[in-house]
Amino acid sequence: MQRIKNLLLAVMMLPLAAQAQYTSLDNQLSAISDEMFANGNENFIIVDAIKDGVIEPEKTYSFMYTNGSFTFNQQALSKKLATGYEKKMKKYFDQFNNGHDFFISITGSKASMKDIFNEESTFRKTNRVNKELQQPKEIKTAASNIVTHTIDNTKTTSTDGIVKAMIQDGLITNKNNYTVKWNLNGIFVNGKKLKGDMAEKYETMFEAQAGFKPTKGEEGIVITATP
Repeated sequence: MQRIKNLLLAVMMLPLAAQAQYTSLDNQLSAISDEMFANGNENFIIVDAIKDGVIEPEKTYSFMYTNGSFTFNQQALSKKLATGYEKKMKKYFDQFNNGHDFFISITGSKASMKDIFNEESTFRKTNRVNKELQQPKEIKTAASNIVTHTIDNTKTTSTDGIVKAMIQDGLITNKNNYTVKWNLNGIFVNGKKLKGDMAEKYETMFEAQAGFKPTKGEEGIVITATP
């Protein structure tokens, strides 16, 4: 009889042990996310998403943030989750970008738990922002909405997410030397006009970032980086 009682007790304890193990993993992921956040590493949001079950480990993933809206794998967050993510992202912008939102796009072929737990992995050591961030100089003319950004490659700018996405898409091959123009005539990367799906994708990004749509030739944004 005592043996049976012991077996029953062991079976009853199994769910508790599993729950304790899950909580431990949850706490570890939270600690990693907090550390990456403090270091200005935007990948903290991917760790949070794995912890919350939004992204599945070891599978491809994508994340996009613009104008306060989050999508993971092209799907919007539930209202409950979105509220918490918005608060954390606002704190991120307050700390690293003087309270100004910037477009973020992150994609990966695999949400690797090995990379997440490896302090030396590129995923963990990527440093998107600089704690001494300074906003880029903007040159505006009274007669138009054209804005020219001259990029200091060690700093994050309000258009940095667009540039990063273009690098990921292979539109920019030299991240230290490029020119991107957005105006009424379209989007030009190093003089080559974007067409089709790429044009639509980056039109949406630029409009969300700028808060306007060019209606005349001189309106738009120019982003340049030189060695």
